[in-house]
Formats: sequence, C-alpha cells, structure tokens
Amino acid sequence: MNGRKRHIVVDTLGRIGGGITPVSIQDWDGAEEVTLQAKRAATRMAQVFADSAYEAMVFWAEWFAASRAKPDFWTGS
Repeated sequence: MNGRKRHIVVDTLGRIGGGITPVSIQDWDGAEEVTLQAKRAATRMAQVFADSAYEAMVFWAEWFAASRAKPDFWTGS
C-alpha cells in the first residue's frame, strides 16, 4: 500500500501534537508518539474523543475514552 496517515491531537485552544506514518501501520500503533506528545503538553487532559480505530491507544494512555463510530450514511474511508 502507498500513502500516509496523519495523527493529530487538538484541544479547544489549538494543536497539541501530530505525526505522519506510513499507511501500512495500524492507527493505534502510529498514534503512540502523538499520544506521548499530548500527555507532555496537556497534563490535565482527562477525556479523549477518538475514532473507534484508536480505542486500544486510549487505554494505553490511561484516558477516559469516548470513541465515535462512523454514522450509517458515511461511505468511503
């Protein structure tokens, strides 16, 4: 597979962390560095809203997870 994935963590004031990985890496594996950036930058962060692909990463980060599944009408990737 060709391409890249972008992982971004934001809060209400702006971007906290980000990274780019090859498309062949699973989302939760690629988000590990971004998660470490976010934990250092936002030490008081308690809740994360993430796509369902990131559920494993959120438990690793010890944050409360509120994952969101794609709506039924959403098509494509």
